[in-house]
Amino acid sequence: MERLKQRADFLAAATGTKVPAAAFVLQARKRADDGPVRFGFTVSKKVGNAVERNRVRRRLKEIV
Repeated sequence: MERLKQRADFLAAATGTKVPAAAFVLQARKRADDGPVRFGFTVSKKVGNAVERNRVRRRLKEIV
C-alpha cells in the first residue's frame, strides 16, 4: 500500500464518502485510475500535544 503525502490528496479524500466510527472518521474516495490503494492519517489537536499525535499516527501506520 502507498501513503497519501500531499495536502491535495487529503483534500480530495475529504470530498468523498465519510463513515463515522467511535474512535475515528473514515474518508474514502473512488479513484479514476486502477492504481494501488493509498492511505493517510491525520490526527486532530483534540488528541493532545504533538508528541501524542505523532505516537497515535505511528501506531496506526504500523497496524496498516
